[in-house]
Amino acid sequence: MQRFFAEDFKYAGITTLERFFELNLIMIGITAVLALLSWHLIERPALHAVRRRFGKPKTAAPAPVAELR
Repeated sequence: MQRFFAEDFKYAGITTLERFFELNLIMIGITAVLALLSWHLIERPALHAVRRRFGKPKTAAPAPVAELR
């Protein structure tokens, strides 16, 4: 973040509380977007592939029981 658009984002570089909160909200937003992309594009497809490969086979439904009169 410091390299791209906030040179004052370093230890003791931010002097106002507003700038501190602004930069931290931007950082949290970027982190949330990256986490969502990671989940949808990498983690969830990998979990589905593993479940398809190693999941338990589905068993047939039990036959209905005839009613006794």
